[in-house]
Amino acid sequence: MRENSESFINAFKNGCLYAISGRPGMGKTTVALFVANAFKNNGKKVLYIKTCCIQYGQNDTVGCDFLYQPCICANEIENLVSIGKYEVIILDSFQELIKESKTKNAMSLKRIAKKYNALIVVVSNISRKADRRRNHKPKISDMTAKLCGSLAMNCRAVILLYRKRYYDEIEESDIIEASVASGLFGKTRVFKLDFDKMIKRIYVK
Repeated sequence: MRENSESFINAFKNGCLYAISGRPGMGKTTVALFVANAFKNNGKKVLYIKTCCIQYGQNDTVGCDFLYQPCICANEIENLVSIGKYEVIILDSFQELIKESKTKNAMSLKRIAKKYNALIVVVSNISRKADRRRNHKPKISDMTAKLCGSLAMNCRAVILLYRKRYYDEIEESDIIEASVASGLFGKTRVFKLDFDKMIKRIYVK
């Protein structure tokens, strides 16, 4: 699915804020790492910021600059962009940002992206509503104010992730469906990414 993967990466634009969102086990960090390495391979200066626990070997899959900082605020991210001249920032995860409210943090990240013409991608959790649906597929409405503040409203697009195999082990193929929703009421495009659970990577055939 090389064409699908390349089209997915091309959906990201400079000067904007994006969110990769989903329930645990959907592959949020895996997709974020895939985005980071894709832009690194395209010659961009990329920084991956990890604020929560690192799984064994996870940082070894990052081909760009990597920063593990459990406590970080939007102002510190702006300093990193300004001083480090980073063109792409991946923040994993949004919920761990400190000092300000989630809404203020979302607004700050959007401002930073626009000011420095940088691409900022945040990893975000969603509520358990998706787990209760018959098809388990996430919706933007699952990004509740308690979890995300106004993150969805401040993003150019929200990428909602879904893995059918997580809920149905009989499913033979392990595909991550990445639904890219432009704004709260914009058109949604669905990209299918091949997922290797053993090494937790997106692979391109």
